[in-house]
Amino acid sequence: MQARIVMYSSSGHTRALARLLAKATGAEISEVICPRYDGPFGWLRAQSDAVRGILPDISVRPAIGAADLLIVGGPIWRGCLAPPLRRLLSAPDRLPPVAGVFMTCRRLGAMACLETDLARLDGALTPAVLCLGAGDIPSASPDAAGGSRISGFLDRLAPLLKRPAVRPIIPADITL
Repeated sequence: MQARIVMYSSSGHTRALARLLAKATGAEISEVICPRYDGPFGWLRAQSDAVRGILPDISVRPAIGAADLLIVGGPIWRGCLAPPLRRLLSAPDRLPPVAGVFMTCRRLGAMACLETDLARLDGALTPAVLCLGAGDIPSASPDAAGGSRISGFLDRLAPLLKRPAVRPIIPADITL
């Protein structure tokens, strides 16, 4: 199957984890872009939006394209997935199935509303979930504290990534 990693990163922690996962899975990375949180007051707007449930305008670059599965990731702000990632996941019928969700946070106990966010992904697949503290992301050392959790996450994704894609065969003489 063709998987794509779609991530939002404001500080670079999620981006580093996405690169590790891309290297391990062979999936390409698309980044969620959210101009609302740029600039000197962007962090304050981001925290306010997280608390109030505001979903900002986003774009995804490069486009998701013809992926069969998504692995999505982003930071946890105020106990919830970051608003740009929540915006992406707000229309699950327009996305390929989400096979995995990875998150980064400052401290691992900060996930108050996360179950509500993950419940929106209710579909054919139950996504594998990985949550790492910023200090657990093994940027240079595979022996860092998060290494075994990353391996477990990849083990849960492996059967889905190996499954052949089933694409419909459309005869050339039929117009859709």
